[in-house]
Amino acid sequence: MLSKGYYFVKIIFMNIKIEREKIITYIIIGIGIILRVLYINRFPAGLNCDEASSAYEAYSIMTTLHDRNNIFMPVYLLSWGSGQNALLTYIMIPFVKLFGLNIWTTRLPMAIISSVSVIVFYKLLELVYDNESDKFIVFFGILFFTLNPWHIMKSRWGLESNLLPDIVLFGVYYLVKYFKSNKNLNIYISFTFFAISTYAYSTSFLALTLFTILLFIYGYVTKTIKIKQMLISAVIVLIIAWPLMLFVLINTFNLKEIDLIFLSIPKLTTNRLFTESIVNNSGIIRTLLENIFNVFKFFIIQDDNIYWNSISGIGMYYIFSFPFFVIGVLKLLVENTKGKFNHYKNLMFIWLISGLIMCLFISSINVNRANFVIIPIIYFIIDGFSVIFKRKILKILVCCLISVSFALFIYRYIEINLDKEKRVVVSNADCFAVGYGELIDYLDKRSDLKEIHLGGTVHEPHIYVLFYTKYDPVKFHNTKVLYSKKGNFNNVKSFGKWNFDLPRIGSMGLSKNPNVAYVFNDYLELVDDNNEFNIEKISNYLVVTYKGD
Repeated sequence: MLSKGYYFVKIIFMNIKIEREKIITYIIIGIGIILRVLYINRFPAGLNCDEASSAYEAYSIMTTLHDRNNIFMPVYLLSWGSGQNALLTYIMIPFVKLFGLNIWTTRLPMAIISSVSVIVFYKLLELVYDNESDKFIVFFGILFFTLNPWHIMKSRWGLESNLLPDIVLFGVYYLVKYFKSNKNLNIYISFTFFAISTYAYSTSFLALTLFTILLFIYGYVTKTIKIKQMLISAVIVLIIAWPLMLFVLINTFNLKEIDLIFLSIPKLTTNRLFTESIVNNSGIIRTLLENIFNVFKFFIIQDDNIYWNSISGIGMYYIFSFPFFVIGVLKLLVENTKGKFNHYKNLMFIWLISGLIMCLFISSINVNRANFVIIPIIYFIIDGFSVIFKRKILKILVCCLISVSFALFIYRYIEINLDKEKRVVVSNADCFAVGYGELIDYLDKRSDLKEIHLGGTVHEPHIYVLFYTKYDPVKFHNTKVLYSKKGNFNNVKSFGKWNFDLPRIGSMGLSKNPNVAYVFNDYLELVDDNNEFNIEKISNYLVVTYKGD
């Protein structure tokens, strides 16, 4: 009886311990979701021109079924002329419909999808590390991913290309489920996500093509994927992605755009697929060799000098973690040479190799352009750390190190964005406009103003006017005037009463018409004669108008 009672009590306490671990894990995931959603209207400070563009396109398509360039249901947005990926815009539409066009509806879709990816990454780790002895790796892995600087930062603003890594993660999760269960449905769901991800970031075509080829070769050699499954998966991709494939052909071979009954396949002013790659470079071999050095340097330093992508000294996945990435990769290679094949880990390696090869062909590497490969890098960092988890003290020390590093990251992240709100210059090349909504709202309500000049205040000021005024897309298309100079972008010179010509410093060049307003950044010395001109400070900007007689 005593023996039975002892085992009964032991089982109860073991279950309590397991439940406690689960509860802590769920708390960590909850914290991760909060980190990706809380105060997204303030952090990052201001509104980025690209996210404003995607959101206004959602508003335009929602109200007219055409984008702001009057293209019917485009598979890829013409946007500035060089194009923007369309998937996030279409995802934004129900949010804009329900809650209006604002910074919340612009950023919330990305925050939600990124939060889901935290849960999916946890489920993926559970599938890969399914032994009882590996439970701590799962716990550490979700802690590391939840507190990852890159994933937190990219989750909090609406850059359309940053959808790619999360959607690919969903596909990889179902692919691992397929290897685990051998159920056909899982591999087909997986390739559905892969096909959808092409609309998130078109330059992923190369990486996804390499990934598919390497995966099918691996599946054929290891007899884990049948020819029939490969063919059906390829058909799924073709059914979903054919419009985008056609878009690539049109813009690669300079063909005419195609208008179908239910969608349009536009031709861009300039082909971003080439401007962002080295394929048109005359010295492609030399450039490729230089890129090998630049890419690996980038992933070691983890900094592209763009403060909204990475924070110097902290990095995308913490500076100190890169050696463990190397350890994780070497560990897998050693296991494979010994014949200890782990299909799940090899799948992550295929994802890694496909992404790294893609990065070698990018003309100027940065965090956003390299986003396809960052999640597999994080995975191998986690696996690299697992080699030191045999001692409890090292487990505690590593978790403390991650927590302290996260505290430093979040402190710097908040500090940088608070400085932005105070108009401290964080970067000379800044695409986030702070306080512009207040300015546009003020100017829009000034019925006496017949001509407003905003040029030089922020990057692409016209998109902010469209966004904050919810300007009629049809009216915009019919009244906009473009600069006549040639270039890669469709630079808007004016529409309606809004003008975007360059500012004329000093009072000599300003119109002496009280119905004309000029806007300048508040740190400039602009008007010499305050007796002739009114100067009002609105948010972070100066509004200058002639007083009149």
